[in-house]
Amino acid sequence: MAHCAVFVRTSVSTMLYRKALRVSASGRAKTSTGQVVNMMSNDTAQLQRFLQFVGMTLVAPLQIIIALVLIFQQ
Repeated sequence: MAHCAVFVRTSVSTMLYRKALRVSASGRAKTSTGQVVNMMSNDTAQLQRFLQFVGMTLVAPLQIIIALVLIFQQ
């Protein structure tokens, strides 16, 4: 699942970068390049953490069930 989160982060970064290249000159004048890069990095990192959390949330109940079955078999 972590590989998937990294793949999604890379894809989103690419899409945001392409979008940033199409921003008009008046739009670029409102923010600096550093601010845009910082916002893109923060947003994609937050998305990656969310996807990793979702993956752990989906797998955790299954792991608990398997652990309980193994404990009570002995």
